[in-house]
Amino acid sequence: MQSKFSFIERLDRTLSGGFLKQIKWLLGFLFIILTTLICISLIFPAGDEIYGIQGKLGRIKGVLYHLIDPGNLFLETNNAVAIQVFTAIVAGLGMVLLSGLLITTLTNVVERRVSDIEDGNVVYKSISGHYIIIGYGSLVVSIIRNIYAKESEHGKRTLILTSQNVRSSRAHLFAQIPSEWEQFIHFYSGNIESKEHIASLNVDSAEEIFILGENEEYGRDSKNIECVRQIALLRSKCKNIINVNVQFDKLTSYSLIQKLSLPIDYLAPEGKISIFFRPFNVYENWARILWGFNGNEEWGYDRLDFDRIEGDKYVHLVIVGFNRMGRALFLEALRQCHYPNFNEETQNVKTKITVVDKDMDSIIPEFKAQYPYLHQIADIDIEYRSTAIEDETIRKMLVEETQNSNALLTVAVCLEDPDASLATGLCLPDEVFYKIQDGKIIKSDTRVLIRQSIIQEGIGRILEGDQTKYSNVHIFGMSDKGISPSLMNDNLATYINAFYKTKYPDSPDTPEGKVYKEYESYLKLAGIPLKTSFINLVTDPAH
Repeated sequence: MQSKFSFIERLDRTLSGGFLKQIKWLLGFLFIILTTLICISLIFPAGDEIYGIQGKLGRIKGVLYHLIDPGNLFLETNNAVAIQVFTAIVAGLGMVLLSGLLITTLTNVVERRVSDIEDGNVVYKSISGHYIIIGYGSLVVSIIRNIYAKESEHGKRTLILTSQNVRSSRAHLFAQIPSEWEQFIHFYSGNIESKEHIASLNVDSAEEIFILGENEEYGRDSKNIECVRQIALLRSKCKNIINVNVQFDKLTSYSLIQKLSLPIDYLAPEGKISIFFRPFNVYENWARILWGFNGNEEWGYDRLDFDRIEGDKYVHLVIVGFNRMGRALFLEALRQCHYPNFNEETQNVKTKITVVDKDMDSIIPEFKAQYPYLHQIADIDIEYRSTAIEDETIRKMLVEETQNSNALLTVAVCLEDPDASLATGLCLPDEVFYKIQDGKIIKSDTRVLIRQSIIQEGIGRILEGDQTKYSNVHIFGMSDKGISPSLMNDNLATYINAFYKTKYPDSPDTPEGKVYKEYESYLKLAGIPLKTSFINLVTDPAH
């Protein structure tokens, strides 16, 4: 049996409800009062006037006039006492109902609307062709800057869904972007795990989606991948394909998701693909910028081998801080640092990687369990040092390597705190920064990289322009570059997959047309013209 709501419960629900509920109750109450007053006015003798108007219709008009405009009681001074008392009551009710209660209701409605907007509780169902960011963190500023940096994107809306405090998140974002962009950005308060909240973002008409998750949230990576499934489900009837960029905060999660194939219900719940799943990890992206062969010209960072490895020269990479950034640089270096001058028989001129972290003893067991095959790499010597970079043995090693003409030394300081990272990087031995040759001070060949997790500002910007002692120092790790559009573009992988599928098909009878159909939606998304020969597509210099 259903329980009944008491009058007090209903009243509370009305007062805390929306504008229409409050207005309905006010109008209903006003109707009851007005009807009662009219009935009472008709009781008076026929000769009595109200508001100076004769007749029954006149009394009704008089009641309305006094109710609407209570300031005319002087018109009743010559009437009977009963009429004067009655009209005074009517005027008093008018002041309460139409002057006080109505204005209070309207004021309350406006205040609640403003509060709902500021708290992210207002949803706009008409928005389309927009960008969506799910979760709020430091990367949001960079994403917004990348979106509106393009002239073609000016005027497009961006919806941001977060379970964090919307007011503080909005203030944090708006303090770092031009004021003219603010009108196009809306914050929604909601949960990444709620299908209803995700649906409120109009994902079926969006242009691109970024799933970031909330900072330091428990189970963040798992929630992000589940959000992909919800979005695919909501877009199951859409004909177009959009990019869904998904951040994986932990390197292990990012590595795992690249090895596994997502179930079909995560990408096409009804058998039709409507999303282009694009995982990324900002630390991995920065590792590719620093060490990758294709990022050096665009970003201006030297390769680990500086130029070309010959003779007895070898690369020595020193990583300070074995956090997520340090691990990403370490793993990418392991992929890159294999050089032809290594002799398997003599085991000479090995690449060296030294990782320095004062908490290494507690970190290394878990890391080795996650990456158990590192010891099988024959041409790289790995040394884990459980100490601080300020330790005398480490400083002595750095000095010796800078004086070794065969050592190509790079020191990457990866501490989380930007100020601590700068202080540590700039307090390395002087020999790391410069050397004295023929009585002259010249720039050292050693490269020093200092992580600045915030957008390049302040001391970091000044340091980049220094041409004296710290001219060989460069900063890295800024969030705005770690997710730049060019870095996030992975069309090349699609071309390569298509090329190999055509050249080396699973079955000798697989025609190119069938392979094309498999990649057609992705190639259209990338803006590639329709072609039947993937070999021409990949080898054509125009592409």
